Amino acid sequence: MIGIYGAETFFMFLADRARALAMETEDCLLSELAPAWIVDADSVRRPDGGFFTVRGRHVRRAAGREVSGWSQPLIFGDSGGTVALAICSVVGEGDLYLVRVKAEPGAMGIEVDGQNTRVIVSPTLQFSRSNLERHGRALRGETDERGQSIKPVPLAGILNEHRFRVSWQPVPEDPGRFADKVNRAGFIHAPSTDAFNGDITELPEEQRHDFAWVNLEVLRMLCSRGYANSHLRSVMAMLA
Repeated sequence: MIGIYGAETFFMFLADRARALAMETEDCLLSELAPAWIVDADSVRRPDGGFFTVRGRHVRRAAGREVSGWSQPLIFGDSGGTVALAICSVVGEGDLYLVRVKAEPGAMGIEVDGQNTRVIVSPTLQFSRSNLERHGRALRGETDERGQSIKPVPLAGILNEHRFRVSWQPVPEDPGRFADKVNRAGFIHAPSTDAFNGDITELPEEQRHDFAWVNLEVLRMLCSRGYANSHLRSVMAMLA
């Protein structure tokens, strides 16, 4: 069962989850990323081409900018990622939104006991296009390059439009850092707050406690305190 939290109780829940999920990070040389990443004169990339790639780009002409041209790195990756926030109308509570607490290595996250936990609050779902393509292959019973069955991606079944009403808008990523990156972002309209309980059990046990139903007041407080990630802010901007 996913809990429903108001402003007073959610931030106690958030501090508890931040302690449990705290991520320790250490900066390193690019050369130390091997073999998980390939670093050469062409790019920084994964051997399988997944996740993202960093390449250079020359700006040859830039009318109206401070300088006429420059060179910079850009992040290239799968366009067509999916970001979704579940919403449910509850008698006596109004509209509630399902958020997820998670740690990311680059997050200026929540500070607990004097330490940056790298924990931040995200929307219900965040999938890359390759995640969803892999999920589709799993549903078709396909196998990977080793001949093993491809496993479904946890929570991806929530996006089945036959289960829930969904609505989408295109949302470009920051074009000063990302190349040609446009996600679809939107809402999943749930009939009840227990609609996703079965989906949550697909996750490892330690991840099942990272979700919370919150009201709009809590969402606004997350933004004002810098605890909402950019994807959650993008979806919130679509609220009527």
